[in-house]
Amino acid sequence: MKKIILLLTLLLLVGCTEQTIIGSGEYVCEIDSDCLVATLDPCTCGSGGQQKAINMDFQSSWQNILNEQYTDTTCEDEISDHASCFTEAKCVENTCQLVLDKSLFCSGSNAKTNCETEEFSQYGLSCEEIVLICG
Repeated sequence: MKKIILLLTLLLLVGCTEQTIIGSGEYVCEIDSDCLVATLDPCTCGSGGQQKAINMDFQSSWQNILNEQYTDTTCEDEISDHASCFTEAKCVENTCQLVLDKSLFCSGSNAKTNCETEEFSQYGLSCEEIVLICG
C-alpha cells in the first residue's frame, strides 16, 4: 500500500514544476478533455524541452506568453528524456496535471538503464523514483 501511495504521489508531482501563472483558471478542470499537454518553454520534447498540463481554454494565452518571454531561445538537437515528455494531461481533483505513462517512460527513455551512472535532473525524477516506477 505504501508503494502505491508513493507511486501516485510521484505521478502527480510530474506536473508540479515551476510554472508561469496565466490566470485563475489556467489549471482548473472538470474532466480529462478539459486539459491538454503544452510545452513548458518554446522547445518541444523533440528538441530538449519539457511539458506541462493546462486547461485547453488557455492554450492561446500560454502560447502568447511563450512568444513574449522567449524571443531568443535556441533549442537542443536531441530528444528530451524528461519525465514530462512521457505523460498525458488528466484532470485530477479538478486540476490539470501531467500523469506519467509508466510503460512509455520505462521503455522509451534511458532513465532506468542509466540510473546508476548519470545525473538525474534531466529526467525530473530521482534514481529511486525511477526504480520504483519502472521496477
